[in-house]
Amino acid sequence: MGSYNDDLTVFTKEDPLRTTYAFEPGAECVHTASSKGDEIATGAVVSGNLQAEYVQKADGAGFLCHGKAYAMAAMLVRENATKTYHHIDTLSGWNKVSIAGGEFLFTDHKDIPYIGMRLTAESDGKGRISWTVEAINENTEYSVIWCSYVRACRETEGLQDLFIPFSGGCVEEAFNVGDFARGGMYPSGLSFAMPYYAAYENGGGKGFYYGIHDGDGSLKEMHMLSAPGSDRMHFSCIYCAPNLGAPANGFVVAGKTVWQDFDGDWFDATEIYREFIESKCDWLPASSENGRENIPEWFKDIPFWVMDWMPNETEYEEPIPVSLRPNSGNYGEDYWYDTPIRLKEALGTPIGYHLYNWHGNPFNNDFPHYFPVKK
Repeated sequence: MGSYNDDLTVFTKEDPLRTTYAFEPGAECVHTASSKGDEIATGAVVSGNLQAEYVQKADGAGFLCHGKAYAMAAMLVRENATKTYHHIDTLSGWNKVSIAGGEFLFTDHKDIPYIGMRLTAESDGKGRISWTVEAINENTEYSVIWCSYVRACRETEGLQDLFIPFSGGCVEEAFNVGDFARGGMYPSGLSFAMPYYAAYENGGGKGFYYGIHDGDGSLKEMHMLSAPGSDRMHFSCIYCAPNLGAPANGFVVAGKTVWQDFDGDWFDATEIYREFIESKCDWLPASSENGRENIPEWFKDIPFWVMDWMPNETEYEEPIPVSLRPNSGNYGEDYWYDTPIRLKEALGTPIGYHLYNWHGNPFNNDFPHYFPVKK
């Protein structure tokens, strides 16, 4: 079961909510409505066989999927004086909406003046659409808390597999047979090591790539949802606002949202992100077919690692076990370092030792305490 901080309105009487979800304060809630009744125009951003169909209404615009209109992007703003939060999205609430040349401009919000959003689409004509988002805030009484990247709602046919770069990467096979939600923070080695999803035909085939190509590697929160029987999947990502809390803090969301068609499976989707990383990210260390060039040979020559907690009595209570070894009086106080040394000598091979509890402050707290490195 996964947490979900986005759209509950994708559930209907025909596709009811079947799972319990936990929400965080200020979580994103997507607005959805019928695509009929107040339409002004419909259209599509096209790149090869990939299309982003949309509907323009009198007071907003949204992506079309299975006859419904879904908000293209959203943001959370706060009235600083009252600490009141307001959720705003592209689907409704705007006095001025203009769509021309791949630009979707929303200005003069009915409830909050001098607030707006600008979405820009770029097509390469070969099955990729790249989106940029600008959060417009010229209101000195309000602050943008977060702004989403451009979302995606895609129709599905048959069983689908989903690749999630969670930790070392995982594939959820036939994920759309039941309620499914998976999200997490990027960058994180224990959550999203890379900010993208890839959904494709079960076992490999036609697929859809939803990725955030941000050369700065900024903090963001990824979300994905699929409801059984709905034949659609929803992708979204939240970007935390710079100068959060400051008034009139308009900004351009870092990087671009990339939609792309592909054929294959998780490997082929990962090649899309790899091409971006290798061509656009100057923080990527030099590498060869043997991996990063700045990794010393002694590190590469470690066949396995041991992890343990050293005995450490501090004034703080640790939220983790003091040690992985059994709670027995048969182990001396030198066991934590003596045993790994003896293991290394017995095997005749190098080992890595990942050691906790060597610090005096609480675990996972006061990180500046660790620097400068003490030897």
